[in-house]
Amino acid sequence: MASQMFPVMPTTSSLLSAYASFSTTFMLFQTIFNQLVPPQLRRYIIDVVKYYWKPKTSKLTLLFEEKYGYVPNDMFNAVEVYRATKITPDCKCLKITKSLKESLINIKIAESEEIVDSFEGVTVTWKHLISQSQNQSMAANVKNNSFVQEKKYMELKFDKTYKDVIIASYLPFIVKKAQEIINQKKVVKLHNLKSPYLGQSNYRQMVNLDHPSTFDTLAMDLKLKKEIMDDLDMFVRRKDFYKKVGKAWKRG
Repeated sequence: MASQMFPVMPTTSSLLSAYASFSTTFMLFQTIFNQLVPPQLRRYIIDVVKYYWKPKTSKLTLLFEEKYGYVPNDMFNAVEVYRATKITPDCKCLKITKSLKESLINIKIAESEEIVDSFEGVTVTWKHLISQSQNQSMAANVKNNSFVQEKKYMELKFDKTYKDVIIASYLPFIVKKAQEIINQKKVVKLHNLKSPYLGQSNYRQMVNLDHPSTFDTLAMDLKLKKEIMDDLDMFVRRKDFYKKVGKAWKRG
């Protein structure tokens, strides 16, 4: 009764014997296979076996190229702006930039960094990739050199189960968030027309509006100030309305 419930375990010697027998059979089969099957057919059989036995991935990859043709991809730019907001203590490499006209230092995540983000419980991974290729037609115009083209794109990976959430909600969220960041950093400019007799290059002048005075510090009647500020706020809020009716969003 006990022997039926608990069968005898194989001994070590029997396991080694079975392994040796299997190894010998496998080596014999491999030798016959290599000798009788032509190399081209062997490679074809191996490729077919790998194709049907490879593990199926549950990940989906979306690519955002910097340009499609010669037109900039706004989605790539939005992702680049949004990606800069995901700086964490785990980041190992950051890029620091600042121009003469900027008052703040710009901190960006280096291209080599992999960013993990989460949206509505879905975990995604961002990568900034760069591929290089040689353009022989353009290289012909450069003596003894080959023209190297860089192709930049963003790679987004996530579980394919959440494809609808990513496309319908996450990507529009990134576009909206990036636009908010761009609007916050946008510099207000003043434009004026100079004398046309100074030449076409000097006909239009543009300067940054960088003045410490604001409506809060402006000395004027409080009631009139409020009316002006309310009118300007309404004008800003109606930007989409102007676009919808086809009118230029501007004030004289």
